Amino acid sequence: MFQIENLINQIDCVENYDKQILIKAINKLISKTKIDPITGCWLWIRETYGRNPYGKINFLGSYKPTHRLSAHLFLKLDLKKKYQLACHKRECINKKCWNPNHIYVGNFKTNMQDAIALGIRKPIIELRGTKKPNCKHGIKDRCKKCRQ
Repeated sequence: MFQIENLINQIDCVENYDKQILIKAINKLISKTKIDPITGCWLWIRETYGRNPYGKINFLGSYKPTHRLSAHLFLKLDLKKKYQLACHKRECINKKCWNPNHIYVGNFKTNMQDAIALGIRKPIIELRGTKKPNCKHGIKDRCKKCRQ
């Protein structure tokens, strides 16, 4: 299954944590994980965020999504930067997976591009000013006089 020393040696984190904190976090992750032999996913089998299928784990006094903590520990994701997201690669769409090989550090745009490519979300079409003709005064989206 897991070899804790191998995981600890793979840690490439932004923060410098005490080794005992890292061992405790990795042990907590491992103890609540099941490996899918077919996909290679490390599936979180415990608490989730209500209806949200992402796993959650207590790390340093606050709950974090398991895939986000994994990206923090192994992929240099900064937990303080909200614009940095832990995104699942297109090959792995299992939201309970926290395998660092199935995750990358992205942003909202890359996450939406993945969701659109996988058919999870529909593309956002820019409608402003494209369907409405200009008014007789030449103003895009019609002026106040023409809207009445």
